[in-house]
Amino acid sequence: SLHDALPIFVGDVFASAGRHVTKVKIKELRERYDIDLCIANCENAASGRGITEKIAADLFNNGIDVLTGGNHLWDRKESFSYLKMERRIVKPANYPKKAIGFNYFISTTSKGKVAIINLCGQAFMNVANSPFIVLEELIEEIDDKVDYIFVDFHAEATSEKQSLGRYLDGWISAMFGT
Repeated sequence: SLHDALPIFVGDVFASAGRHVTKVKIKELRERYDIDLCIANCENAASGRGITEKIAADLFNNGIDVLTGGNHLWDRKESFSYLKMERRIVKPANYPKKAIGFNYFISTTSKGKVAIINLCGQAFMNVANSPFIVLEELIEEIDDKVDYIFVDFHAEATSEKQSLGRYLDGWISAMFGT
């Protein structure tokens, strides 16, 4: 059971205030609660839009293991080359295949292998492929490689998050909405 070593998810690290909170709290929380895996959404970490290599490095150095994105992940053109190589930053997998970044990351924890997937909603957002179809394909691709699957569903509409959560019940370990 993953319950023995707690994972933590931090939604939308926003600008300098969000980065400050992660710097002050994440390491403390990891120690206090024996947190084995820390995932954070970083799409607004750089002044509220996008991520930079320096900011990502700071987040990783402050105890975050994996970063997920969203529709603003690519707002900093100076970060494109970094997003092409940093596997621990996960782009929305339902964006076009040519979108820079990786569709998932597999983290090895004391309780097993955890796949972290990021998806974007379609309601009130930029055009994206169906998160339902894309996630089915990804699950088929990675299911036999991992023990747990975590999904960050970055969407505007609560109803869309609830629909995907109900649809995925029994297929994944946890879904977080940012």
